[in-house]
Amino acid sequence: MVKRTTGMGFKSLQAKLATLVVAVSTLVLLLFSAYDYVSVRHQKYVELETFTQQLAARSARTLLRPVWNVDLKAVESIIASELSDRRVFAMFVLEDDGRTVFTGVRNDGTRLAAIPLDETKDMLLYSEELSMDGQYIGSVLVMVTPEHVRKELLDQVIATGARTIALVAVLGFLILYVARRIVIRPLQRLSDTTHSIAEDKIYMVRAEKTHDDEIGSLVDSFNEMLERIEARDQMLNNRRKHLEALVSERTAELEEARRKSEEASKAKSEFVANMSHELRTPMNAIIGMTDIAEKTKLTAKQHEYLKIIKASARSLLGIVNDILDISKIEAQKLELEAIPFDLRKTLDEVTDLFGDRVSEKGVELVADVESDVPNSFLGDPLRLKQVLINLVTNAFKFTDRGEVYISISLASLEQGVAGLDFFVRDTGIGIAADRQEHLFEMFTQADGSTTRRYGGTGLGLAIARELVNLMGGEITVESEEGKGSIFRFSVPLRLAERQETRQYELPPEIWKHRVLLVEDNRSNRSVIERMLASMGMQCDSLENGAEALAVLERDASRYGLLLLDWRLPGMDGLQVVERLLAQKVALPPVMLMTAFGRESEVERAETLGIKAFLLKPVKIASLHRIILETFGFAEQGGDTVPEGLDMKEFNGVRALLVEDNIINQHVAREVLQSEGMTVDVAETGRVALDLLEDHTYDVIFMDLQMPVMDGFEATRAIRAMPKFDAVPIIAMTAHVMTEDKALAQSAGMNDYITKPIDRLLLFSALRKWVGPHRKQKADEVSPDGIAPEGLVPDRAGQALSSDTQAQGGASGTPIAPVLPAAGTGNGNGQQAPAKSMSATPRSLKDVLTVPEEQMPVCSEKVPLPKSLPGLDIVEGVQRVSGKEWLYLKILEGFLGAYGGSMVDFRALYEAGDKEGLSRKAHTVAGAAGNVSAKELRLKALAVEQAAGKGSDGLAVLLDALEVALEEACESMRTVVRMCSEE
Repeated sequence: MVKRTTGMGFKSLQAKLATLVVAVSTLVLLLFSAYDYVSVRHQKYVELETFTQQLAARSARTLLRPVWNVDLKAVESIIASELSDRRVFAMFVLEDDGRTVFTGVRNDGTRLAAIPLDETKDMLLYSEELSMDGQYIGSVLVMVTPEHVRKELLDQVIATGARTIALVAVLGFLILYVARRIVIRPLQRLSDTTHSIAEDKIYMVRAEKTHDDEIGSLVDSFNEMLERIEARDQMLNNRRKHLEALVSERTAELEEARRKSEEASKAKSEFVANMSHELRTPMNAIIGMTDIAEKTKLTAKQHEYLKIIKASARSLLGIVNDILDISKIEAQKLELEAIPFDLRKTLDEVTDLFGDRVSEKGVELVADVESDVPNSFLGDPLRLKQVLINLVTNAFKFTDRGEVYISISLASLEQGVAGLDFFVRDTGIGIAADRQEHLFEMFTQADGSTTRRYGGTGLGLAIARELVNLMGGEITVESEEGKGSIFRFSVPLRLAERQETRQYELPPEIWKHRVLLVEDNRSNRSVIERMLASMGMQCDSLENGAEALAVLERDASRYGLLLLDWRLPGMDGLQVVERLLAQKVALPPVMLMTAFGRESEVERAETLGIKAFLLKPVKIASLHRIILETFGFAEQGGDTVPEGLDMKEFNGVRALLVEDNIINQHVAREVLQSEGMTVDVAETGRVALDLLEDHTYDVIFMDLQMPVMDGFEATRAIRAMPKFDAVPIIAMTAHVMTEDKALAQSAGMNDYITKPIDRLLLFSALRKWVGPHRKQKADEVSPDGIAPEGLVPDRAGQALSSDTQAQGGASGTPIAPVLPAAGTGNGNGQQAPAKSMSATPRSLKDVLTVPEEQMPVCSEKVPLPKSLPGLDIVEGVQRVSGKEWLYLKILEGFLGAYGGSMVDFRALYEAGDKEGLSRKAHTVAGAAGNVSAKELRLKALAVEQAAGKGSDGLAVLLDALEVALEEACESMRTVVRMCSEE
């Protein structure tokens, strides 16, 4: 259907045509009217001039005799008769001098004594002489006004305008009427047809032809165009259908490809996760055994070796994480920690990793920290160390001689934030200028050949850049081929609240001994000189063995200590000593600097009487310790004490542990007590609130999922009490999902630690929220020393929930414990350590409250195995600070509490109590994690998640859980029997 348009806007053709007609007609008529006006005006003024001349001539004739006779009355009478014509403004009779007025009268009857010159501007003036017999006697002056002419012209203009408007209106209407019929209507119909086709997309419609003129030709052309469009539209429709079929086919292919890609990505993620798990497991064993070994009696050198092993293992774990970091970076999910750390220890851990590189390649490694750089910062030491390791690894990879120099300096210090500048310089092959801008891109190498010659994936520098950017800094490179490279990065780090200050001072007795330092590397020599100066010792430096030989041959008694590098140009350090000894020179104590792993050098040096050895790169702590040992002084608090936690750091700190699982209670409590803390235990949030009414705590550890009142509700209740606003609450739970962390934070918890408990993370959190040496006020302890109501004191005077026995008795059948039977002793009234399984069953609470001296311990002849099916024993012992007796106690407690828990699981499943099933699985998973029964923990977590979501397949998951539980419990029984039979 053709739609008619009725728009009459100014932009329409009809409006434009009407405007044009009116404008042209008006213009033409105005031109004619103007011409007529000019003509009439000229004619009127000519008539007025003629009238003025005739009036003057007539008046002169009639006034001649009266003026001659000086008949004033007759003169005025004649003038008055002439002034009756309103065109005459005034008349004057002038005397013969032409200026003096004989008489003058204005048309309003006013006599005038002079000519009003100011009123003569628009007047017509005409003068006629008065002569009598040829004698001039005066003149007549006539003043005529054109006012009546103007009035006539105005009336004429108004009349002409009215006629023009009427004529234009009639003419315009006629023109528009004709134009509308002949032009506008056909065009309007054509326009309506065009709009209709554009809106409806119906190209079969044709425009109607009404005239055989230009418009008719336009309609014919338009209809021809429609025919072509219709044919093309039909062709496009056919092609569109064909393309839609192709798109559907390609979409199906892309969907299939996407599905396969997602499956491949999932398989890749699972592979990466599995590989990460497989690599972490042996690393955890290495770290765990190192932790255990560090707690034994060792020499300082053994401690140093263990530190290097542990730092290397932790670094390897970080390198394993690089694979995960790549995917995290691409997904923008890489996050940084903010924990206290010692910058110099972090740098030492980095340099320790490269001792073998120094030994193998003969490249010096120098680490230099400016003296004004603070020690302790808040940040992510693992990521900072990862950046340094990547840069130093890269430097060693491309450096075959010379040195790798690490430097840290303080760029700024404002409002507790330090700007640190790091740079790693090498003397390697350098990097071409055209490769430097792409150097920090993934999978990019210095040049095409370096991958084959030097190896590497090209990920290290890319990860380093992303980590530096996340820390709020930037990284750059300067390099020249053949001269080496300098990698610089700057990061802002917030200062830790507690700054550890180490004063490496020496006794005054040592200051008198002057040091002779022989070191060929200028950077290393400069760093060692500053170290010695900071200890108060004077030092002379030489750069080769020949110079040292000459100086010592001349006067060896001048020096009290010889600090000698083994690798020197021309003559090495040992050759210098041999030459001097051969010459019977009395040498001062000699300290030999050597690379890690040079055992042959050490043996050769010992045959020469050298007892002090210093590993490169030189650390001030090691230098300080060896100097003290050399001069017979024992170092106070030096490297002979294993690095790690300060054993008195948390003395006096009182903690409330809110945990319903008795196994978890004792693991957490023993770990906290081992660091000097006082711990009270509450098995529910309700009990915790009751305790808080009468006691004050420095920190609260809160489980999330508990009966009666869970951790979220308990935390909100605690935060509602104003006096506990400042008490930190740390979540300690097996829940690891991001939403759980968000819920904990919204409830008012300050931090979040996952189970199984990692001691380093636990005490890092304590340092952050509690700090060291927090003492309780005297009024916070009960005056009678009695534990709070509802708690039973254990051996160490700590509180153990009296209700936790129910967990063991209700959850399974207690096994025959490895504890001594009641009444057994050693003859002096003391309990003797058990050596065999007792036939007297004990409750779970009794098992866990047995003193350490009554627990069995596996002998060195039959040590604990590293692992059994379903049980990682090394990791389990590590979780309880290396205390085997405590681990055995927890294993037996687990067997008593959960050995027969499948009865409860089956009963809950049959009753349809999925909430109770989820809670029970959560409890078993937490306990399994604390004894390092990893497979059992995973199966219990799967049951917990499936029951919590109401998923199907619980029966299958329970069957898998039963298998894992039986396997783990059998391994636990094996361990218990093995130690009890000793």
